[in-house]
Amino acid sequence: MDRDLSGTKTEQEPRKTPFRILTLPTDKPRALIFDLDQTVYNNEPYRKDVASRELHAIAEALHWPTSEAEARVKHYRKALGEQMGRPARLTETVLGLGLTQEWWDGTREKVYQPEAFLSQDPRIATMFARVAERHKVAVATNSPSAVAEKILGILGVDEEMKGRIQIYGPDKLGTSKPDPNYFIEVARRLGVKPEQCISIGDDEENDAYPAIEAGMGAIVVSRVDDLNPVIDLTTHELQFSEFDLREFARSQYNPGEVSVVRLTGRAGAGKTTTGGKLVEMYQDMGIPAATVGLDAFFKLSSGGRKAWLEEGKQLGPEEYARRADQAAWWDFDRAAESLDNLREGKTIHLKNIYNRADKGQLTGELKVEPDPKGMVVVFEGVATAHLPKNGDHILYVNAHPKKRRERLLGRDQQRAGSAALERFNLTQSFENRYFTQYGSAVDTPVDNSNEVLLKIPAVPQL
Repeated sequence: MDRDLSGTKTEQEPRKTPFRILTLPTDKPRALIFDLDQTVYNNEPYRKDVASRELHAIAEALHWPTSEAEARVKHYRKALGEQMGRPARLTETVLGLGLTQEWWDGTREKVYQPEAFLSQDPRIATMFARVAERHKVAVATNSPSAVAEKILGILGVDEEMKGRIQIYGPDKLGTSKPDPNYFIEVARRLGVKPEQCISIGDDEENDAYPAIEAGMGAIVVSRVDDLNPVIDLTTHELQFSEFDLREFARSQYNPGEVSVVRLTGRAGAGKTTTGGKLVEMYQDMGIPAATVGLDAFFKLSSGGRKAWLEEGKQLGPEEYARRADQAAWWDFDRAAESLDNLREGKTIHLKNIYNRADKGQLTGELKVEPDPKGMVVVFEGVATAHLPKNGDHILYVNAHPKKRRERLLGRDQQRAGSAALERFNLTQSFENRYFTQYGSAVDTPVDNSNEVLLKIPAVPQL
């Protein structure tokens, strides 16, 4: 059993899948962009052989003793990564050592020997043939494009199919991963918007994060066998079609009962707006409805919480990390009790609660009185998925990370730039942990990136 954020045991188990949907595109996918190495094939001996040949070539070009090449490259790569604030890629390291992109591409094209390690894999040719029927397809790699073409041929992709796949390496694009412009240029050459693309690869730093920054969806796989299931899940024709919110609203009303619809999702995704639309629809249909926000159960005012966090910084990193964990910000026991009372037909009257209209002071008041003919309570907030379900329907409202960041930083523009970014990063850190653990509780995920709700196949991890 899992435990909820207050320590109570729950029956919810997180889903385990061999692939990770980090984020989804904001439009129906029209193009799939595949990484090559360790994505459409896995071969550890070949990977080691490539690494050895690359080191030997670097040592020769820089007139280093071969025996010292590995240590020297590691040392420089580590220093470069510290300067960049992230792990440096080998290509970045090579260029930083003074070698040119042209030399690097040409050398790898000469020294790689995939034919000595790889063999035909019918799964790959079949997968590309199936995907190319409905989508534009690219294989985009940091290896030279000629090497990519050779590898695809060895795997069994014939010339006719290679003609339907656009194959790109740094030599064709003029840039390499993890530059987001690499993905933007691939999309341009495919003739689609980045928002209509999904990047599929094995490496978050190379294949996912820069693609997300470009506005794409991103999926990380660990095995060739992951490819077909994740493609089927994320590109099914029913996905990314418009979600009928009115029909959903009607389905949640049960005469004579108090039904609870929970709206969960990340900050900036549009939960509050969606909740407001739901209540308006119920009013139009003559169905009693009310909104209860999780923020009504904040333990501290905005000012009090800010002071509490600053005090935590003074007390040390460990205490600050404890206080920065947003799980400590809400009174979940009081929230669960209030929902239980409503389900039982009891009135709730909350006083001295968080009041956004009063700059986050605890001056608000909320009273909800159940209607004898039945009603729907919309319970809205980020951390609403982990509480015992008690028959509630959980609707997850999603938006692409770039959209959420724009909305949140815009919403917090009254804060100083660094304070707004700190709050955004705190929120992201909590939400990453929260939805990894409790995303499996969601009944219906929808996307709100373009303020039109679309059906999506799963709760993304970012």
